[in-house]
Amino acid sequence: MATWQFTLSATGRTSLFPSEASRHAAVRALVRTAAPHLTLFCVLDGAVHLVLHCDVAQAGRIARAVLLGMRSLCAAPIASGPRSPVADDEHLAWLLERMLGMPRREGIPVHPALWAGSCFVDLVGARALGSPPLALAGLLPGFLPAAAHRAVGLDPAPLVPFDDRQLLLAGPGRLLAASAAALAADPGYSGRAAPVVAARLAVAHLGAASGLPTRPLADALGLTTHGIRRLQRLPPEPEALQAVRLRLALEERIARQALAVPAWPAAWASPPP
Repeated sequence: MATWQFTLSATGRTSLFPSEASRHAAVRALVRTAAPHLTLFCVLDGAVHLVLHCDVAQAGRIARAVLLGMRSLCAAPIASGPRSPVADDEHLAWLLERMLGMPRREGIPVHPALWAGSCFVDLVGARALGSPPLALAGLLPGFLPAAAHRAVGLDPAPLVPFDDRQLLLAGPGRLLAASAAALAADPGYSGRAAPVVAARLAVAHLGAASGLPTRPLADALGLTTHGIRRLQRLPPEPEALQAVRLRLALEERIARQALAVPAWPAAWASPPP
């Protein structure tokens, strides 16, 4: 097998995925279509970049399937470009840094680690899509999430999932937003699509684990207290709950790093002569 790079591009200047909900849907469709061969990806306003590890025939079939799946979701026409081979591990490591840095280079006003179209969260376990993990770790010997952290400018130390006390302090609002992001669900929690149901289930179980009262959880989700208790009786997906805890830990790290006071230059340590 070989590794291939593809790009699908908008044929006009209209954004392909103008909302967070549409970006979540695009990521889910991409992962569903390309797994387990999907290695890296980045969904941007004007293009979808992906790296596949498979033989040449599979690469063509998967690229066509992704294009067809995306056409039904895009807000503008989209077309595929030529595929190019990834030469070696060094080239793949370069692509990792390039793809994780794309949101910043595009001027998107979101931290690149939190961009819904980025595979960063998948690489560090802060998103669960119910699909096989990205193939990158098996292709780059010695790959660690620290490499992904450095590519987006974060402290490379491993994320520590939020514990129950931190969930309680975060409150229902943050829990709601983090669950939608970690499970690629509609942020408005509208409808009964599988990702929305999974996100509601995660909110109900994590809220119960943290000791959040039932009423605020019900109000946040737009449900009755009976509806919350019914969700809490259903078995949760452990991977989904862990992804939400890690998503909150990621948000916390970004916030703390943004608020960190830079060290004074050494020249300021003593008064001028």
